[in-house]
Amino acid sequence: MVEGWRATVLDAVEELKEWGEDEGDGEDDGDEDSGDEDDDDDLFGTEERLGKGNDELRAQLDAALKKVKTIAVLYQALVKRRLKTYPGTGGQVETLDELLEILRAIPDSVDEMASAYYDLDGDEANRVFAKIAADALRASDLVKRSWDGRDDEFTAWAARFRDAINA
Repeated sequence: MVEGWRATVLDAVEELKEWGEDEGDGEDDGDEDSGDEDDDDDLFGTEERLGKGNDELRAQLDAALKKVKTIAVLYQALVKRRLKTYPGTGGQVETLDELLEILRAIPDSVDEMASAYYDLDGDEANRVFAKIAADALRASDLVKRSWDGRDDEFTAWAARFRDAINA
């Protein structure tokens, strides 16, 4: 479940990365007449890559993608340090439910951010990214201490994660 959400986030990052590359940067130089990809592009409304004249939007996209990749690492850390160590007892069920709800929502927000970029709407993309970042920080803060309330490796990692997202 959580790994599936992480995979969805990483898929969106990869698609956005490809879309944001200069046309000359692509690795698909040998498919000039395939035609099939143009049909898919028309269907999804992404027939063009981010143009060369959009340097500001490209820089914004690159910064957002770097941080979203960091958020994908959060999913791995949470699985290893919190979900696999969940004791299943006590009043922590509500905390777990809240954490999972946040993690479930982030991939949808990443898709929403991608749509804003495809529409060349940098302001909307920034707004949605701010929500993604806030949700990721809320998730890491929610369980920054172990289930028994102690500081551990994840606690220290969560502080570095916060710094990376806020940078």
